[in-house]
Amino acid sequence: MNTPAPGSPYAHPPMPSPYPPAPMEMPGGVRTARVCLWVLGGLSTLGGLIFSAVAAFAERGDSEFSVAELGGIAVLSLILGVVSLVLAAKFRTGGNGVRVGALVVSGVVLLNALISLASGAVAGGPGIALGALVLVNCLKRDGVSWFKRMRV
Repeated sequence: MNTPAPGSPYAHPPMPSPYPPAPMEMPGGVRTARVCLWVLGGLSTLGGLIFSAVAAFAERGDSEFSVAELGGIAVLSLILGVVSLVLAAKFRTGGNGVRVGALVVSGVVLLNALISLASGAVAGGPGIALGALVLVNCLKRDGVSWFKRMRV
């Protein structure tokens, strides 16, 4: 049977599919980044609550930091935690903006962890690991294609 080659003037024009595209399965790297964001959100929220409690007791002079410094750290940590949790919740349905948001949050966490490690604090290890995992997995090709896929 002679059928015309695709692209020849006698070929049939491509027809749109009557069915919506089959949903993709979330790649493993994207799932890893999502879990890391859940953990980052939980740890940041917990840290913000701890810093706010320490700020409440810092009025007695038990702390080397001022109440304003501790309160600022608490607010920033709570904001970072809530944003991380919201982004992790939007990974299944979100678009490229969710990926960019996750990249920004992971960059902030990574930078903060590196600065705290450089200043002598030992608590920067989880931030470095989780921030790097989110950053790498959201920049990989399958992660980019997941967030730029066509949605129904």
